[in-house]
Amino acid sequence: MKKGEAVLQKGWTDIGILLGGGISGKRRLPHDPKTRVEKAYHLLKEGYIQFLILSGRCSYGNPELSEAKIYFDYLIEKGIPKERLILEEDSRDTVGNAVFSKKIFLKNKLPQKKIVLITSDYHMKRALMIFTHVFGNGYSFIGISSRPFILHKIALLLKEFEHKEIERLVFSEVRIGDHDKAEELIKRYLPRYR
Repeated sequence: MKKGEAVLQKGWTDIGILLGGGISGKRRLPHDPKTRVEKAYHLLKEGYIQFLILSGRCSYGNPELSEAKIYFDYLIEKGIPKERLILEEDSRDTVGNAVFSKKIFLKNKLPQKKIVLITSDYHMKRALMIFTHVFGNGYSFIGISSRPFILHKIALLLKEFEHKEIERLVFSEVRIGDHDKAEELIKRYLPRYR
């Protein structure tokens, strides 16, 4: 366990959410997303989580491909039973990841209120703030992060700033836990959801 990394104990929760991080136009996993999927694979294989929501359509690259489906196929090839995987293919950014993952929780009446959030280390703080706000009171999150190559990480850190305006609106105009209002905002202001 590295300094500053969250400690997850077996039995704390049954469910994790894996955030998409992009795919190539040839259905390949670039290094950063692959580190996320590998982290999720080990959590599933070692029994830290029993079920995984794979969240992400694709916000860049080829928008016709689903990150979630490619991650799903990768985990199936590595021996994870498909019954343990849940696809969320509507989100195109982190706010969408939170909105549409919460809708899966509500639609399926998932009783679990403790959730493992899996994403890259540079993205974790922002992701935890968004998920905590969108899911609302009664849910708790622990972040388990992957670590991409440093050069890749620097480039992706710069992309993090592109989403600040919509996140400012979510935090200022959406009550904690109001995923419907958050969905309304992203569909109104972000062309990728139209």
